[in-house]
Amino acid sequence: MDMKRLKNSMWTLLTDSPEKPKQVEETAEAPVCGEKAFSQTTKTLLQRLPSSMAQNLSVPLAFVALLHLANEKNLELVKVDDMSDIIIRQGQ
Repeated sequence: MDMKRLKNSMWTLLTDSPEKPKQVEETAEAPVCGEKAFSQTTKTLLQRLPSSMAQNLSVPLAFVALLHLANEKNLELVKVDDMSDIIIRQGQ
């Protein structure tokens, strides 16, 4: 698994905003737009990764990539009350 590519793909998903066009230089410094659910992010990530990476991607591996991003990009991970998902948003 190419962890760097996985993290870049995940970060792109988290910073995508429907109201603004994509710009490569902005993506590196852009904050997470609103709140994102980990489960939905993982499903979308499977569709965007190359097939060989998508076959090898597991939920624990995606979570490890998310933890790395949370540390690097100051993300806040919030549990859902019934513990069924994790909400990802930009930290303070």
